[in-house]
Amino acid sequence: WVHSLRPLITKEGDEIRNLIGAMKGVSILVHMCQSFKDDEVVDDCIVVLHDLCSSPVALEELVVLGGLQVCVDILLDETRREWVHLHMLQLLVRVVVTPDVKLSLMQLGACPAIIRLVNHSDTSVVKRALTLLSQCSTEEQNVEYYQSLGAAMIEPLLLLCENDFDITVLGLATGLLDKLVGTDAQKEIFVRLNAVSALLRVVSHSTDPRPKEHAMSVLRLLCMDPTIRRGIIDKGGLAPLVQATHYGETMEIRKHAGVVLAEISLSDAMAPQLEMLEGGKVFSHLEKPKKR
Repeated sequence: WVHSLRPLITKEGDEIRNLIGAMKGVSILVHMCQSFKDDEVVDDCIVVLHDLCSSPVALEELVVLGGLQVCVDILLDETRREWVHLHMLQLLVRVVVTPDVKLSLMQLGACPAIIRLVNHSDTSVVKRALTLLSQCSTEEQNVEYYQSLGAAMIEPLLLLCENDFDITVLGLATGLLDKLVGTDAQKEIFVRLNAVSALLRVVSHSTDPRPKEHAMSVLRLLCMDPTIRRGIIDKGGLAPLVQATHYGETMEIRKHAGVVLAEISLSDAMAPQLEMLEGGKVFSHLEKPKKR
């Protein structure tokens, strides 16, 4: 029955959606997701719910009926097939459109399951998981919750920056890192996890300015720590930073790079390396800072 609905919705559109809604179809589908163990049946239900939830009425019904908890339970179930999780993430990306729903999803315990899927081998799953985390991060309360998870939240994102070349993945991962670095406690975690290597990789290799801008922003916030400044030097970060000050695609990239280099130049031990790198002209277009 459910499998036959999928082509009908594609063909008939809003007409069939309204009919299913009038027949309490959302309630039936949520109940089937909760009751059936067969992945194919559950997957069909999820895909139909995704199509139905393009209607605000169906979306509201899903939330009112407690469908969010059912969705979270399926994500938490590690025995489910990967395509079930992928389609569930797609459904949730469509559902989390209001602040209340975004907050509720995190309160129901979805975050650990989503973070686990960030480490998935399938890039499609990773993109959906990151998109969902990013959408929910528009609520300050959720950002605070992300920060409370510490390394469990930060480390998977840094691993993506170090190993993934997909532009969308890098943009989403660095965007989340940019929001997580706000507190001193978070900065200590970044330092402990050796974040410099991953961030410099984005700065050096990203072909899209968005992830590069986020990575530079994080480095700017971290560079007050001497360990981070030393790490930038040791990992060959001066050259890409100097290049970013001159040729960065956006004003923000150039500004962030300039601040990081200015902070590094304040150290007597590091300033000579900057002088050698560009014949003393690194700060030719910036105001050279006074030594502390």
